Amino acid sequence: MNAQTEETQETALTLACCGGFMEIAELLINSGANLELGCSTPLMEAAQEGHVDLVKYLIAAGALPATTTSTMLLDYFPALTLGHFTVS
Repeated sequence: MNAQTEETQETALTLACCGGFMEIAELLINSGANLELGCSTPLMEAAQEGHVDLVKYLIAAGALPATTTSTMLLDYFPALTLGHFTVS
């Protein structure tokens, strides 16, 4: 379930979130996928690609929006820089 690729530590969930595949992300999360694995977390991938509904779902499922990763970026930083979200 939480196997990671060698180079970027991507999981099935990070790939599903990058592609915006909500149904697959839901299935993986309901099956126990870790929300915080990878150089980029699933939340970071979804935010970076502008999948707003998926971002909201991941946060509701327990993803931490201020988690730092091994790349030392905040999960929400790419979305902010691309204009998908605003900070109020």
